Amino acid sequence: MDIRQEFAKYHFPQYEVRGTQEERLEQIIDWLDLPVVVPIQEAVLRAEKS
Repeated sequence: MDIRQEFAKYHFPQYEVRGTQEERLEQIIDWLDLPVVVPIQEAVLRAEKS
């Protein structure tokens, strides 16, 4: 079973995210109405170093 089927099974919304890593992260933050605690570019740089 793939992840889309599992999302549908539990009625979770599905979003298609495109663009650069920063653009995708920004879209996800917007869709989920999350606060930006660390600037997106900085968050991506930190994640790449880990």
